[in-house]
Amino acid sequence: MERLSLRYDSTQDRVRLAGELNTGQAAVLWLTQRLLLRLVPHLCRWLEQHGAPAGAAWAPSATPAQYRDAMQSFAQQAASQGMHAQPPVLPAPQTAHWLVDSVAVAQSAGLVKLVWASPDDAQQVGLVLRAQALRQWLIILERQWREAQWPMGVWPRWMQGAPPTSAEQADAPTIPH
Repeated sequence: MERLSLRYDSTQDRVRLAGELNTGQAAVLWLTQRLLLRLVPHLCRWLEQHGAPAGAAWAPSATPAQYRDAMQSFAQQAASQGMHAQPPVLPAPQTAHWLVDSVAVAQSAGLVKLVWASPDDAQQVGLVLRAQALRQWLIILERQWREAQWPMGVWPRWMQGAPPTSAEQADAPTIPH
């Protein structure tokens, strides 16, 4: 996906991910709370291990949890400041919609690749995110999570309570990729 928008749909009780593919077409994926409850902690752990803010690498391995949380929180704030309002992805009426059944996660030191799959694996869409883009995606997802009034226990302390992004203030929760 080149660009995507997230929006909670109260009728479906799901998050709608509308993405612009590199072919110029769009895809609409429905993400359930159950799937996201498993995915979010995995992505947050990856950021804790590989998305450390600049200058944090020198910190001793016995760094207190509060220091680590503060460093991650600062990185989230920096990611939030780097977000700019963009028009949401608006798929055409004939765009296929499908419920995501699974997501494969591939990771390296520099990026995370998510491959969203339909129940029969007939449809798949990939998304590759570096740490900064992943932080921004999680900021938007956390805002949609709050709107859904889903339990917040899945989010680490350093993710909760991030200031509103300029994209949210413009009511366009979209990130470029």
